[in-house]
Amino acid sequence: MFVRYLLSHLLAGCLGGLLATAGLIATDVGSLGYLMQHSEDGWLAAALLALGLSGTFGSAAIGCAISQIGEDADN
Repeated sequence: MFVRYLLSHLLAGCLGGLLATAGLIATDVGSLGYLMQHSEDGWLAAALLALGLSGTFGSAAIGCAISQIGEDADN
């Protein structure tokens, strides 16, 4: 039960990271999309950015989930 709770938050955070990656590339923040499209290894840069943001957002989501475990008992 607890593992399922954490995995659901991890999945939500990772999806948020992937959406953030897509948003950064699509809106061409700092010419990021242009650089990735016109580089030979642009797919590698996109994959590394996606993995980094997914790991960061997933960890943040798990941290929020763990910090909210005892809130119902306190109220």
